[in-house]
Amino acid sequence: MKGVITMNETAKNGENYIGYEYKEVLASRDKEGVYADGYPNFGWKPEGSATPILGISAVNLRFKRDRKILNKAELTRLQRQFESNVCEIEKLEQSKITAAKSSLLPSDLLERLSWQARRLLS
Repeated sequence: MKGVITMNETAKNGENYIGYEYKEVLASRDKEGVYADGYPNFGWKPEGSATPILGISAVNLRFKRDRKILNKAELTRLQRQFESNVCEIEKLEQSKITAAKSSLLPSDLLERLSWQARRLLS
């Protein structure tokens, strides 16, 4: 997860007031589905998405939920755990890429260097 912004707003609906919390999540495109499927489990309703100025590799997801939702403290705790798990998955995926690149170093690098050296000499 790249960034989370939370705001509060009160909307007037006749004589009843409904207070909403708003959340924006800046996520990579490949994790868009994870967040879109995950946040409704914590009472969040999708509001839309937009591509931020940073580029097309990220998406800005917007959600809202009733501020007076039942069991809010427990939902918030579970949501934080969900966000932590998604971050851990991203780190593991990144380490998989890093490990694959580092495994190329000893033998493959020498082979590539010798191939390039032969090519330059011929």
